[in-house]
Amino acid sequence: MEQQKFIETVEKIKESAQTNGGKIRQKEIDEKLRIEGMELNESQLKMVYAYLKTSKIQILDEEDVPEEKDAENPVEKNPGNVEEESTKDELEENVQDMENREDEFVRLYQADLKDLPVLSEEELLEVMKRLATDKNKADMEAIINTFLKDVVRWVKNYREGAVLMTDLIQEGNMGLMEGVESFDYGQALNLENPVKKLRDFLRKSVIKAVQDAIYTQESENNVGYKISGRVNAVNDCARELAEDLGRKVTMEEVAEKMDMTFDEIKEIVDFSSNKIEYIQYS
Repeated sequence: MEQQKFIETVEKIKESAQTNGGKIRQKEIDEKLRIEGMELNESQLKMVYAYLKTSKIQILDEEDVPEEKDAENPVEKNPGNVEEESTKDELEENVQDMENREDEFVRLYQADLKDLPVLSEEELLEVMKRLATDKNKADMEAIINTFLKDVVRWVKNYREGAVLMTDLIQEGNMGLMEGVESFDYGQALNLENPVKKLRDFLRKSVIKAVQDAIYTQESENNVGYKISGRVNAVNDCARELAEDLGRKVTMEEVAEKMDMTFDEIKEIVDFSSNKIEYIQYS
């Protein structure tokens, strides 16, 4: 199995599930794997399922039917727009459940890696000599397979950050592949310990990929926090105006009160999906 193709295929499955409300059936997973020509054994399938679950994807059995509201008699699960809050115990259970799923994924993943051939120091040196003149696919895959197990060890210190361990491993694997591709084998052979140079280079490539992923995720989270703060500010202003005027207010009135343009207010309101109840939308 080509590691790159495997990662891309699993990502396609996750994206497909996300467009379907975070749900996917087992037969759809099997079908997508078949289309991509991926024949996985039982442990590999479990690894895929574990990764999807840690990505908050619900895997449906054939007999499971997603809940749908009755079109004629919709039932509001949360009448009065009262926001439901998880208790501390529920939150702790959710966190623990996610950690357990991640641990299961890592366990299955590491078990699967045991079947991959690993090159010895002498074999690595011989492969590097060949790659110095011919960057052939087979030798590069041999190096990737040799260091895949190290990726888990290299990225584990970043587990408590903004990115899941499953995603850290995936980003680390991508960094490993890029490192194997970009490494200067000819130059390394002129050094005292070429294999150590290769290992250090690949480790740095993996860590850089992980750090970039964490930075991107944290940046996206910061954007989300800023948007949320703006929505709250507009909501507070609209509420105060509505209380003073005794009616719902227009976006123009909110814009004037906040000394902002109509387009700026409209953009913020759009982010809220028009759910600021103090604003008159029609």
